[in-house]
Amino acid sequence: MVNMGLTRSELLARCLPILDAVKDGKPVEDSFVELKSQLPEEAKGARVLAGAANAAGGERVIWLVGVDEKSHKIVGAAKEELSEWYPRLKHHFDGPAPILSMVENIHFGDLVVVAMVFEADETPYVVSMGPDLRDVPWREGTRTRSGYRQEILRTLAEPTLLPVVEVTSAAVRPDRNSTGQVSQIVLHAHIYIKPRSDRTLVFPRHDCNAYLEVPGSLPKTPFDRIWLFPAEDRHKSGDVPADVSVDRPKALYLMAFIGPIVSMNGQEAKIEVSLLPVGFSNPVVIWHELTLPVTPEVVKRPQRKAESLDLWKPRPL
Repeated sequence: MVNMGLTRSELLARCLPILDAVKDGKPVEDSFVELKSQLPEEAKGARVLAGAANAAGGERVIWLVGVDEKSHKIVGAAKEELSEWYPRLKHHFDGPAPILSMVENIHFGDLVVVAMVFEADETPYVVSMGPDLRDVPWREGTRTRSGYRQEILRTLAEPTLLPVVEVTSAAVRPDRNSTGQVSQIVLHAHIYIKPRSDRTLVFPRHDCNAYLEVPGSLPKTPFDRIWLFPAEDRHKSGDVPADVSVDRPKALYLMAFIGPIVSMNGQEAKIEVSLLPVGFSNPVVIWHELTLPVTPEVVKRPQRKAESLDLWKPRPL
């Protein structure tokens, strides 16, 4: 099975928030993106890449070279170095190596970060460790270890890839109570999901998460409640579904609720949505930038004294 191609705009949309997070000293939460201050030595790099590809379950792996996560610095890299490095790295694999399908320079300030996209759909990947020595590496957190039997067996099954998910539109609006005060902030998002296999995907509501961040005002903060509907059911009355099934390309509608934790005055904001289908160990994570609305203070109107208790009494227009 071959992954669908990744466009440059999709790559930038995925990588730029990660570079922003590194610069701001925040953790990187994308399991399939690894940060390298420089290209590793080929034998070590082969084991690290194989471990990430085996653990990815068929998903592509992205390396961002020129990023020092520990010091929170973008140090930059040179794309030209790859021409000799990748062929040498492939020699350390016993069998196929993850395919380097895309190399892009990402300009970040005055520096350039090199994004390397590896297709990882021929698992398990085995690396040579010396004469008559082989290893099936496995990436766990920030370390690479040897894979366990059950993990290796899982890679032998045909991988079911995470779907392609995009936010087609999103808005954050205030919700007011009877006194006119903002009681909560509501995220309205239209999401389009494109499965990459014939398997029916099930998205449980309790495994959906959404976050709001307003740079300079509000750190990344989770919404309290999430509602997820098929787009055609959003106006139907009844209970919020516990899960949503997707067996073909489909539009979903997401609502998320949080208290009035930030004053909205037209600031630029970021939202992050995380969806974990049943049977997957990693979620699909999407980001979207938007502008918050301006919400002026609302003064409660004084109530007029009732003229009559007779509700049916004619009144002049």
